[in-house]
Amino acid sequence: MDQKMKFIIIGLVGFSAICLFLFFQATSQQQVLLRETTDLKAENATLLNKINQLENDLKQNQGRTESLRAERDKVTQELRDLQGKFDQLSKARDELIREKNDNLAIQDSFKTAKSENDALNLKLKDLNSRKEVLDKKVQSLEEEKSTMEKRLNEMEAMFADKAALIDSLKNELDAVKSSKPEAALEKKGESVVELPAIVVRSTSPSAGKILAVNTESNFVVINLGISSGVKVGDEFNVLRSGKSIGSIVVIQARDNISACDIKKVSTALKADDNIG
Repeated sequence: MDQKMKFIIIGLVGFSAICLFLFFQATSQQQVLLRETTDLKAENATLLNKINQLENDLKQNQGRTESLRAERDKVTQELRDLQGKFDQLSKARDELIREKNDNLAIQDSFKTAKSENDALNLKLKDLNSRKEVLDKKVQSLEEEKSTMEKRLNEMEAMFADKAALIDSLKNELDAVKSSKPEAALEKKGESVVELPAIVVRSTSPSAGKILAVNTESNFVVINLGISSGVKVGDEFNVLRSGKSIGSIVVIQARDNISACDIKKVSTALKADDNIG
C-alpha cells in the first residue's frame, strides 16, 4: 500500500511538473504571439502611412500632369499663333523683296544717306563726349580756382593780421623808446631802472621761415615769394633744429609770401620753422 502511494505521489508530482512546464511554454508562446501582433500592427500602420503618402503623391502627380497638359495645350496654341505670324511675316517679306527689286535705286540712295547719317551721328557723339570731358575739366578747374582763392584769401587775412600785429608791436616799442621813463620816475622820487635795449628784427625773405600754419586747410604761409624766385610747384623741406620734419609744395606765390600745401610731416609744423 505504501509502495502504491509513493508511485501515486511521484506520478502526481511528475504530472504537475509537466502541467507547469506546458503552462510556462503556453505563456511564453502567448507573449511571443502578442509581440508579433504588436509588430504586425506597427508594420500595418507604417504600410497605411505609406499608402496614404503614395495616394497623396499620386494626386499631386495627377495635378502636375493636368498642369503640364494645360501648359502643353497653351504652348501648342502659341505655336500655332507664331506659325500664323510667321506666315504673315513671310508674306510681308515677299512683298518687301518685290518692292526692293522694284526700287533698287531708291534703296541704294537710302543706304548712302544712312551711312552718311551714321557717320554724322558718330561725329556728333564724339563731339558730345569731348564736350562733356571739357565741361568736367572746366568745372574741376573752377572748383580748384575757388579753393585756391579761398585759401589765398585766408592766407592774406592771416598775413594781414600778423602784419598788423607786428606794426602794433613796433609802434608800442617806438612809443616806449621815445618816452623818458627815467624823468617820470625821478619826478615821483623813485629809483631809475635801466632796461635793456629792445631790438625789432623784420623777417627777411632769404631767411626761409614759416609765417603761419592752417592745419584745418592743410597749408602754410612762408616768407618767400616771387621776389625770391619762388614759383608754383616748388617743393621745400621743413627743418627744425637742423632736422627735416616734413615737406611743402608751393600752390600760390605773391611778391613776398607764398602759400604751400603740406605734403608730408613727421612732426606738427609751426610758425618760425625753417625751410630749405
